[in-house]
Amino acid sequence: MGSLFIPYHVEGATSHAADAIRRWGLGGEHEVFFSLGPRAQVDSIATAGGRCWGWRSVELQGKPFLDFIHPEDRETIRAALAAAGRDGEALGTMARFLAKDGAPVGLVCRFALSDHHGVTLGFARELIPRKPDPA
Repeated sequence: MGSLFIPYHVEGATSHAADAIRRWGLGGEHEVFFSLGPRAQVDSIATAGGRCWGWRSVELQGKPFLDFIHPEDRETIRAALAAAGRDGEALGTMARFLAKDGAPVGLVCRFALSDHHGVTLGFARELIPRKPDPA
């Protein structure tokens, strides 16, 4: 089990988003915390093992988050991001993330609007944890 990762956008913050991130998860190997910029690009991402379903963090940073979501689930994620922008938080959104090998990984995602203009914080956990790669 990894240590709790708080994205730099909320370090020391007392906002609703910071509180949400703190209660969402523990940063284990089947979980990922991330922040998205104003155009839903990946700003920062952290996992316990330094990899997100085969992707290294640096391979995800700066890229559109939706590029890593199964095409059939992109509208669901767009709606959840809009709900977080409107309501401050969106919980329990299910979608398939595309692992680096192209395999869909079922996730439950949560999003919260940060105090920083245009930044959305996110957390995703595998619905059914996959076995780790032997590499």
